Amino acid sequence: RTLGYIRHNEGIYQGAIYDACFNGKGDRLITGSQDGRVRVYHGKRYGVLYDWSGHEAPVRSVHVAPDDQYFASASEDGTARIWRPNAATEGKLAHQYRLCVAPM
Repeated sequence: RTLGYIRHNEGIYQGAIYDACFNGKGDRLITGSQDGRVRVYHGKRYGVLYDWSGHEAPVRSVHVAPDDQYFASASEDGTARIWRPNAATEGKLAHQYRLCVAPM
């Protein structure tokens, strides 16, 4: 049903969703999208809990830490961001890293 909600409300996105994952409890869906934003959806109420900006290019990967305390996003802008989604921090950026990728 959460994915149906996203399809129904895809007007909030500017482009495609490139990656998505659920947290360990299965009650949050995290998406990374072409518009450079990371969004967290409530898996039961279907609303957007957090809508984070900061990447300057599409977000290609999102991941949740095993303890559900942090979410990570990686973008074509060469950065990885670590987000801490809780009421105390209001989902603010916890860390940012510049990535260096070498061809194989």
